[in-house]
Amino acid sequence: MNLLFHKIDPHNQDGYKLELALDLANRIIEHSNDSILISLAQPIDQPGPRVVYANETFSKQTGYSQEDIIGNNPRILHGPDTDQATLARIRKGLITWQPIREEVLNYKKNGEAFWQELNIFPLPNAAGEFTHWVSIQRDITERKLAEQQIYDLAFLDPLTGLPNRRLFYDRLRQTLLNNARSEQYGALLYIDLDHFKLVNDRKGHATGDLVLQSAAKQLSLCIRAGDTISRIGGDEYIILLDSLGKDLATASFITEAIAKRMLSSFSLAQEDIDHDWSGTFSIGISLFSGDQSRSLEDIVKEADLAMYQAKTMGRNRVQFFDDEMQRANLEKNSRIDILHQALEHNWFVLYFQPQVDQHGTIEGVEALIRLQHPTLGLLLPGTFIPLAESTSLIEPIGKWVIAQACMQLARWAIQPALLACRLSINISIQQLQHADFVSDLLNVLKKTGANPKLVTLEITESLSLTQSSHALEKMRLLKQHGIRFSLDDFGTGFSSLSYLKNLPFDELKIDQSFIADITTSPTSASIVRATISLGQALGLNVITEGVETKEQLNLLVQAGCRSFQGYAFYKPLALEAFEALSHELATTTQKAV
Repeated sequence: MNLLFHKIDPHNQDGYKLELALDLANRIIEHSNDSILISLAQPIDQPGPRVVYANETFSKQTGYSQEDIIGNNPRILHGPDTDQATLARIRKGLITWQPIREEVLNYKKNGEAFWQELNIFPLPNAAGEFTHWVSIQRDITERKLAEQQIYDLAFLDPLTGLPNRRLFYDRLRQTLLNNARSEQYGALLYIDLDHFKLVNDRKGHATGDLVLQSAAKQLSLCIRAGDTISRIGGDEYIILLDSLGKDLATASFITEAIAKRMLSSFSLAQEDIDHDWSGTFSIGISLFSGDQSRSLEDIVKEADLAMYQAKTMGRNRVQFFDDEMQRANLEKNSRIDILHQALEHNWFVLYFQPQVDQHGTIEGVEALIRLQHPTLGLLLPGTFIPLAESTSLIEPIGKWVIAQACMQLARWAIQPALLACRLSINISIQQLQHADFVSDLLNVLKKTGANPKLVTLEITESLSLTQSSHALEKMRLLKQHGIRFSLDDFGTGFSSLSYLKNLPFDELKIDQSFIADITTSPTSASIVRATISLGQALGLNVITEGVETKEQLNLLVQAGCRSFQGYAFYKPLALEAFEALSHELATTTQKAV
């Protein structure tokens, strides 16, 4: 088909050469890898035939035959997702007779979407008047898909398809800049699924992924067009609300309404997803305006703090960030700084509380950590261990305790009064969970020369049953070296019997909360007697801690207990005081003999 080039008289030599050139150009155009359309240069909005030529490649790429397109309008390629802003720029170029280069999503005859790179330019006649438009169209679908894949990997969460942390922070940064100009309020909602860990633990990660995907969909339905929702990791989502107005009260009202809509409307199809999740979540909110005194990180941290406050208050609720939270956070950060300084400047010290029989004879000793602050004085573990356990600091602190305790045990090995003294060391669940805990402990014992058979590791009852299989393996490895294990704070948890059944303990310590009212509470007395009998029936050594009076001691002895710890005998002692006591007792015993 040749609609462009007319025949030239072959007897005219110049004309014959021109004909060859035109014929060559015609064949190049016809067999080009790019689609080529030529349209009449009439006003863009004028109805009637438009396309006067289409090459074969156009038909192959679009599925439209030449009969379909000749005399038709190029708009035949447009579809529901063709970008209107791009089309507007094309129209502007056509009206002003300017060359056009755009990338546009068009549609084939069968409805399949594909990307085209358009190069459109006006074609003048000999008089310089524009008579035609030439459109060279290149299929760039593969490149656009590759670009989209790269974008998705860089900016989208692969599980939910939501913006990831990186893209969210970019949008938040842009919103803060816009708000500085518009003086509008925005809000950040930090969302955490309540008790989601139970789903992964009991049903597996595949079910957990389904819950996370459903949560993303449900939360997306609760926000407005233009708002941004992101999954920033785990079971945490963060939502950016923009354009909330210039009035703080109005912005607060809109934000709270959206947050409460999330709480009230959240429901997953139970028949579709078999899970143990309650379907609730906690939301923390931080409002912000164009005020540049707060950084992006400050705003996110505020919403995060408010979310944790919502969890502390019972979960399934909305909590706005306020000044009180800021003060509490500053105080927490100050205490964390103290722990860092204590590790750096060696402010931690060990105290030792003897464990005795009913006659007061020392059988062993428990190492108890203290923090000797240069200005605040001696700090007890209750003031800093819970904070250390809620951060990563518990591991270096725990390692310090083990190293110091083992070094002290090795030193006692050359002191006659203490060479057979057993030493109990408290370890946290985080320490026990660490992959290198066993090898680290054995290395410390080898390096210090401490006798592992004199070491007892005390583990609190907070160890989860889902972690017990890993703990069992580590405990068995350490017991092969002679190390003993004690179940500390027995009775304060809810799975004590399961612990005694599943884990190889040598000893259990009855928590002092049961001893405190043993003389006045028949219930406590009955629990203590039953626990002592249970421990002895299982072949375990039973220690009662927190024994403070002779009346408590007498009742415990009558119940069959043989090991005690508490102020009725000795309070925790500094190292020098404990060693002096031990030597004094040893000397007294020798004189008595």
